Amino acid sequence: MAGLNVRVKRDLAAYIVQLERSINVGDGDLLASLLRKNSLSKFQNKNQVLLNLESQIDSVRTEVIEDNIIGHLQPPYDRVASEHLKAIICLKKSNYVEAYVHQAQVVTDFLEIWKEPPKPGDYNSALNTVSVDLRLIGRLADRELNGKGQMEDKCQDAGRLLMNVFSACNQSRDESKKQCLLSIVNSLFKIYFQLGTLRLCKNLIKTVENKGSLPINSYTIAQRVTYKFYTGRLNMSNSRFKQAETDLDFAFKKCTVKSKKNKRQILLYLIPAKILVGKLPRSTLLKTYNLVQFEEISKAVCTGDLRSFTVAMDAYHSFFIRKGTFLIMELSKTLVYRSFIKKITNIVKDTKIPLSKIKRLLTSLGIEMDIGEIECVLANLIFSGYIRGYVSHFHSTLVVAGSGPFPPIINITGKNEE
Repeated sequence: MAGLNVRVKRDLAAYIVQLERSINVGDGDLLASLLRKNSLSKFQNKNQVLLNLESQIDSVRTEVIEDNIIGHLQPPYDRVASEHLKAIICLKKSNYVEAYVHQAQVVTDFLEIWKEPPKPGDYNSALNTVSVDLRLIGRLADRELNGKGQMEDKCQDAGRLLMNVFSACNQSRDESKKQCLLSIVNSLFKIYFQLGTLRLCKNLIKTVENKGSLPINSYTIAQRVTYKFYTGRLNMSNSRFKQAETDLDFAFKKCTVKSKKNKRQILLYLIPAKILVGKLPRSTLLKTYNLVQFEEISKAVCTGDLRSFTVAMDAYHSFFIRKGTFLIMELSKTLVYRSFIKKITNIVKDTKIPLSKIKRLLTSLGIEMDIGEIECVLANLIFSGYIRGYVSHFHSTLVVAGSGPFPPIINITGKNEE
């Protein structure tokens, strides 16, 4: 092994031996651990042989790695291993764009291996590993390109390559290989959400939920949680709040209690969905996951306190924008108006409420609206089904139904989504 010091030679030789073992016995999990970028991985049980090599390899030139692997391992595994180690060297030097190029080659070459492995389905975990690393390195590469003022195109390219993997999984006649499908779909979801190309998610969902596809329950619970998290967010973006609540509720309940960070991330979208279907979060839940941003808003929705709602939205404006939920939270203002009108109805104990009275009460809260604006708000509430009744423009009066003037919100939401 020319061009290497004694320790690197020893560690590289041990690495090649383990690679050969994983190939000869068809040990996909071992192979996955040897093709994982440990600097990017959250796995606790990391391959010690690769860790030893990684700690020494940053001083080695990439061409030296290629010279010492190509021909020392059966093809095409030698090329995969060579590109993998080159990517690691580039990552350690923070050359993320170059690392992406090598990782893209790893995915391309390994996909061909995966299509016809020694034993069906043995290499699923390895394919998932190199695919996830491609997405992660693509994100780092785009940050590097952004810092240089260049066009960010690596995440987009990663999406293109992972679509090739997705197609191979979907078209495979071997059902064991289809077990890779949901993991690849989840990686594509993450890319499309990052790029803001949510329209591309539609065909992925159609494939996963097609009657001819594997049952969703056949995938691991972790994969299903991730899938439902993203389908829930997609449903929210399409104003299907009841379905969004169902998907996100599944993700939250099935997410392991050890992953408090992940559960909090789910709640950032689940809580707005629940609010919009009339289910307000408990104060203890908000405190447990440090989500006090929703507390005053939830109270305002319940009590009809428009002033508190406005103050809370102003206070946490930046927070909701960062999380991409500001416009969703703004929709809950309709429910605050509903509760406000409901409270007035309970006070006056009459089905006819003069708009002048509503205007005076709004003014007392520091909210200035003319009669025309109030009519528009009420017309929207009635049209959407939140209030049963009508506005008499001639008499400048809101007339609510004598029976059931305020239907349950969850019934209204479901009907509006049909």
